[in-house]
Amino acid sequence: MKAIQLVTNTIEIPFEKDGEVLFTLHFDRTDKNKKRLQKSFKDLEEKMNELEKKSEDDVTIDEGVAFLKDTADKLLGVGSFDKMYEVNPSFEIVAKYLYLIMIG
Repeated sequence: MKAIQLVTNTIEIPFEKDGEVLFTLHFDRTDKNKKRLQKSFKDLEEKMNELEKKSEDDVTIDEGVAFLKDTADKLLGVGSFDKMYEVNPSFEIVAKYLYLIMIG
């Protein structure tokens, strides 16, 4: 019988600029991690609901950044937000990065 090639449980998410990989984030797609994420998404949903209750003008950039940091670090590991924000210190841009990762 031919050997079965193991499938990796990690999805690599490279960030490039001008064809050069600046850093790579990783998503662990094990069942254990998915269960952990399901629990943490409840907390994030509550925080998001709190922000949505405020008008757009009342939500500070710092509140938005804190929410994104919490989301990114729970989804991709501690320090993930900092890596994205370091290469592009814009709340809106990092939010787009996270959106692309989530739909990917």
